[in-house]
Amino acid sequence: MQMETQEILDIIDDPDFSRTASISFKVETSFEIKPNDFLEFAKRDLASEYSHKDINTLSNAKRALDCQLNSLLVAFGLYKTAQKENWKFPKKIKIINELGIVAPGVLNKINKKRNLLEHEFIRPNPEQVDDFLDIVSLFFEATNKYINNLIKNYDFRVVRDLENSKCEIVLDGSIQLEENTLKITLTKYKNNKEQETESFVIESNNSDYLLILGKYLQKTMKN
Repeated sequence: MQMETQEILDIIDDPDFSRTASISFKVETSFEIKPNDFLEFAKRDLASEYSHKDINTLSNAKRALDCQLNSLLVAFGLYKTAQKENWKFPKKIKIINELGIVAPGVLNKINKKRNLLEHEFIRPNPEQVDDFLDIVSLFFEATNKYINNLIKNYDFRVVRDLENSKCEIVLDGSIQLEENTLKITLTKYKNNKEQETESFVIESNNSDYLLILGKYLQKTMKN
């Protein structure tokens, strides 16, 4: 891990890390059919009287889950990489898990149920389909905030009083989540006098990108 990366992680994790300003955005995707559309289709299928309602419910619930995962990847600047490297469902779940944005237990249940119901030409069990739809709905509840209200610009301050000294260090900074990049700007003040300003750009293909993004999301999106 590069020194500047560890410094960024330490600053975000500092107990005195506090927000001074932030801007939230609704993440826009190019998908014509949105995740909530597929989820609504699945709920309508389940409530229908068709003999094949369980098959339709399962199909649309899985589409809803896949579309939600891809929307999250768009939000986090990882969708193009996922397309280029042809990430499969387990890989996408693994990335979401590494970012720590939803309880691992929910992700494990999703993967288990999905694998259980992924056989071709086998009629799904109604109880399993109902469980799967409930788990997908729970996943949506846990992750919708990252799509509907993602904090992309976050200004912060860290104040440090040096021990056995009257010296006060103030770090004023900003974190910007843009397409495929995290941009961090940090200005250091010592006793109200500006010392230096540093900027870091971490691309999504950087091995430390997930570490910093995960820490950032946990700090800024915890409510």
